[in-house]
This record gives sequence, structure tokens and C-alpha cells, in this order.
Amino acid sequence: MVGALLLDFDQTLVDSHGATDWCAALRELAARFGPLPIPAVAGCALQTVGVLAAERDPARWAAMSELVEGYELAGAAGSTLMPHVPALLAGTLHLPKAIVTSGSAASARAVLARLGVSVEAVVGRSPGLAMKPAPGQVQEALRLLGVSPGQAVMAGDSVWDEAAARAAGVRFIGLANGRPRPEFDPATTVVEDLRGLLDLLTHGDCSPGPMGG
Repeated sequence: MVGALLLDFDQTLVDSHGATDWCAALRELAARFGPLPIPAVAGCALQTVGVLAAERDPARWAAMSELVEGYELAGAAGSTLMPHVPALLAGTLHLPKAIVTSGSAASARAVLARLGVSVEAVVGRSPGLAMKPAPGQVQEALRLLGVSPGQAVMAGDSVWDEAAARAAGVRFIGLANGRPRPEFDPATTVVEDLRGLLDLLTHGDCSPGPMGG
């Protein structure tokens, strides 16, 4: 039986892509901190997060994270809920929930407060806590909720969410969000959207554990 639900934030629970100027954030990072190891992923948002995840100098990381947080907070006012969030929340009142995001916890909380969404914990990027796809943030969410990996299920829209959940021993459910061929592991259970996630949690075989399918 599922005892807790972990959720990625952007493009899973909320949509902040159109409201946050990720490309401007990436340009300012490059201007202030010199040549950056930009990962070979699509989109300025993932590239920005990848730059932060790769930074190993604590002081430099803190300055870079603060810069990016300014853009995230500026985008909070324009963020919207993804489809079916109210139904998911109403149908899972019995499950404690944690947000696991590569964004800042402050910006995530600002969005949640504005949109009237309440969860038990928010785990954002922070010094000393390895970002997704490493398992550190997922493990911290489990600690805050007081549950074991085998009691939890995590849902997200990216392979970084998938990798982090698997590394932490948590069952993962992928969200397709309209993509015809999302790049998840073939063994991973994939649903179209949060309505599909709710149906699976309510009626499907959703026994928690480390396996993907």
C-alpha cells in the first residue's frame, strides 16, 4: 500500500516554463561566472539546472543559485497549475506529500501559496544536498515525511526524476504530458497526466517499491 507521494514540481504539479525566463538566467550565469559546462539537454531550464548540478565550488554554487532564484521568484506570479491537480489532491488526501524540485524551495513555496496548494514538505536545491538525478533530494523528502523508500511512490516528467527515484529505491511513475515517446526506461510505468496518476494510485497496481513497472 502506498504511504506517501513524492512529486516533481515544474511540468508535474505546476507550469512555470512560460513564466520564468530561463534563457535570460542562463545568459546572466555565463556573463557573471564565465564559460559554463552546459549539458546536452533540450531547453534553457534543464540547461540551467544542469549547470547548477555540475558546480562543485560551494561559494560559487551559492552565488549561482541565488541568481537563478531571482528569476524563479519573478516567474512565480505567472505560474499555473498543471491539469487535474485539484482532482489529484482531493483523491489523495490520505497521503502525505513532498515536492522534490531542482528549483529553490522559496520559489516553490511562493507558487504553492499563491495557487492554494498545501503539501507536507518541499525539498528544493540547497548546499550539500545533491540535486536530481542524484538521490539526495528524494532521500531528504523521505526523511521529512518519516517514510521508508518502500512506502513511497514518486511521479515526475523527466528522466532526472526517474533516475533520482530509482537511486533512492523509490518506485517511479512517469508523466508523458502529451509527448508521444517520453524518454523513460521501458520498464517504467508511464501515465499521460495527473488524472492517469490518480487512477493508478486509486485503482491500479501501484504497490510501492524500487521497480519501475
